[in-house]
Amino acid sequence: MPAMASAPLKQYYMPEIAVSGAAKDNKEREEVKLKRFYLLVALVIAACQVTVRAAQVTDLYAAAVPVANQSESERDRVIQEAFAAVLVKVSGKPEVTSSWALQSSIAKAGSYLQSYQYQAVPLWEQEEIGQPLLLVASFQPRIVDQLLREAGEPIWSSSRPEGVFWIAMSDDGKRRIITDRDLELPAYNALNRQSSQRGLPATLPAMDSEDRAVISVTDVWGRFRAPLLRASERYGADFVVAGQLQESAGQWIGNWLLLVGGESQRISTSAPTQGGAVENLISQVSNLLGARLAAVESVGISNSVIVSVSNIGSFSDHVGARGMLERLSVVRGVQVEAVQGRDTLFRVSLIGQSRSLEEALRIGSKLRPDSAPQITQSQEQILFYRWVP
Repeated sequence: MPAMASAPLKQYYMPEIAVSGAAKDNKEREEVKLKRFYLLVALVIAACQVTVRAAQVTDLYAAAVPVANQSESERDRVIQEAFAAVLVKVSGKPEVTSSWALQSSIAKAGSYLQSYQYQAVPLWEQEEIGQPLLLVASFQPRIVDQLLREAGEPIWSSSRPEGVFWIAMSDDGKRRIITDRDLELPAYNALNRQSSQRGLPATLPAMDSEDRAVISVTDVWGRFRAPLLRASERYGADFVVAGQLQESAGQWIGNWLLLVGGESQRISTSAPTQGGAVENLISQVSNLLGARLAAVESVGISNSVIVSVSNIGSFSDHVGARGMLERLSVVRGVQVEAVQGRDTLFRVSLIGQSRSLEEALRIGSKLRPDSAPQITQSQEQILFYRWVP
């Protein structure tokens, strides 16, 4: 939990480029113009160099559902199912479809349909999916958001954390790590399919020479944190999932460890199929993250909080810290309130409450909780963070 304190905003000031009143000749005026020019260039370059860690989900308002054929009756049958899947995807909350306020909207799903198309299911996936086709239905974003907002349900924006999944599978008595090249493996396809359905960006490791130098199948099977975190650094992951997947008595059993925001949580999955166990895993991880990051908008109330960020030593740091705040799903907008030395005050407008902001900053963030300075005066509450580039 970041330290919270009250501070007089008058202690801070906005930096300016000082122009001496004695600068009367053209040379000095040109020097001032040149400094301003270089300042602007430095700011633009810094903005271009900021690393964006959160991933943008581009198909947030679309869902794919299996269909037997392209008939109108078959399409009408699954449109409600697709719309319900989109509500879950956007809210990050599986129980949202049970909301009495949304039941009538689900029944009228066809009214919100924006477009649809069919996709053929690859032969190696048809047994798992059960149908030869997928209907991909897209719905109107504005309507979906409005319905969720009016029902008092959360909205999880398209800026979402990305995770790397280390899956050690026991196959015919041999253990192996599933990689990004296992295209025909049910677990691989299930991970891609369900991560798309839930809007949770997921990556499988390459297990090339670089990976093999720092992690082994034993490390993944045993869910050993140190090698997992070390191996995941190259992928820039906001969270890490690792565990073992094996078949026992006709069931595929998974035992997993979720590492996120300096915390860990154990997850168990079980399903008749390999793919089903992985789909269950993706759903549970999405539920956990959605509960922390999706925000219920406070209708008619404007919430904002002051975030004090220390260790801002350059324009690149300033742009990086501000960009980090702006990309959070719970943030509506960010303004620079004041600057003092290496400290910058940001006024952050929120969709939900400040607790949601604190939760969001714990996941894949370069802003770390900082201790509050010794302040005796009391004017406004501030969250204190330190920028760690």
